[in-house]
Amino acid sequence: MEPEKGLTLPMLAQPAIQQGKFLARYFKSGFDAHFKGFTYKDLGTMATIGKRKAVADLKIGHFHGTFAWLIWLFIHVMDLVSFRNKLSVIFSWSISYFAAHKNYRLIIRPSSKLT
Repeated sequence: MEPEKGLTLPMLAQPAIQQGKFLARYFKSGFDAHFKGFTYKDLGTMATIGKRKAVADLKIGHFHGTFAWLIWLFIHVMDLVSFRNKLSVIFSWSISYFAAHKNYRLIIRPSSKLT
């Protein structure tokens, strides 16, 4: 939150990540009284909608469809720590993308007739 500005932050991962990094730096500083307060930097919002569909609202523009989905993939892979992790995720995502089987997540219960 930025109460001095009367603002609250969106309940998304990016504000939480930024706040966590800020808090870590604050702890490392030894609780310095002159430490500058937290300011949220809006990097944009992205969401996947389907297998090749997404929306991306970024500072450079608004995107949708396959192009936004590719942006989403790229940003999430680049955020991984090591090259091995990046390669593993790309391989895993490629397998699931090209696999022909569809995993429907349905919960089916036997129905009972009311008498």
